Amino acid sequence: MFPVFRDIFFRGDEEYIDEEALGEDPRYLLVEPVSSRDGYRWMEKFTAQVNDPDLRRRLERALDRPRPFRGFKDVLYDHPAEREQWFEFERLRQREAAQEWLTFNSITAELVSKRPPPQPSEDP
Repeated sequence: MFPVFRDIFFRGDEEYIDEEALGEDPRYLLVEPVSSRDGYRWMEKFTAQVNDPDLRRRLERALDRPRPFRGFKDVLYDHPAEREQWFEFERLRQREAAQEWLTFNSITAELVSKRPPPQPSEDP
């Protein structure tokens, strides 16, 4: 079986796209971005699993204030290890969302990562 390559259009490309024709063409499907509601839930789930009680409280407060996404990122900025954990957590949630979308649309695909797998550390 050969891979099928399709064009990808992003928001902002509207001037180059005939949306009416695109909507009638079964080769194209709209991929909605992750909703802010889902993004907020991901931040709540991540916060609940943070081990450091002080950091967890700061993240919870950030989520309860105006502009929770900005506040959440600002708190993590001072905690590089947890910030990297958040990026990995978010990446996995995005991957799950992509797989759900593919399944919902009856598309069989193998999701691959451009990142090489982590290498085991060598103990001296």
